[in-house]
Amino acid sequence: MATLVDSVTRKWQAKAVRGVFTLPLRVRRLLAGRPIRLDGQELDVDAQLMLKLHKLEGPRPLAGSDPAQVRAEFAARSTLVSGTPIQPVDARDLTIPGPAGPIAARLYRPSQLPAGSPLLIYFHGGGFVIGTLDSHDNLCRFLAKHAGVRVLSVDYRLAP
Repeated sequence: MATLVDSVTRKWQAKAVRGVFTLPLRVRRLLAGRPIRLDGQELDVDAQLMLKLHKLEGPRPLAGSDPAQVRAEFAARSTLVSGTPIQPVDARDLTIPGPAGPIAARLYRPSQLPAGSPLLIYFHGGGFVIGTLDSHDNLCRFLAKHAGVRVLSVDYRLAP
């Protein structure tokens, strides 16, 4: 069954989602609902709000679904929250030789990073079934910029 969210284009969904996160903290808290606490920890209001917005989409079962279709949906949804690429971070695509053939990767380097800086190797999320270098691009840029390290994102072979 189609939801209201399905009738709005991805472009406008992205604008709406980004707009919600620019609202004042008190308004975001009202939209997110009562704080979620577990083991003395409180879930960040923006994470809680993201979960609330995710529920608006309705159920999207992964089990028993066609992996290619789930990957396409995941890629489309990732554009809703990724925003504009974080700068100043240089990114270049690489190919790493592997026993079963070449493996795609992307190296992120914050500008003005000294030579010999540390390297973080990042394997994107998606349960080894979905996710790509592009779906986690801005996260890798964020890590590079704010941790002050190079980040090597590896695009491993997806199951099944």
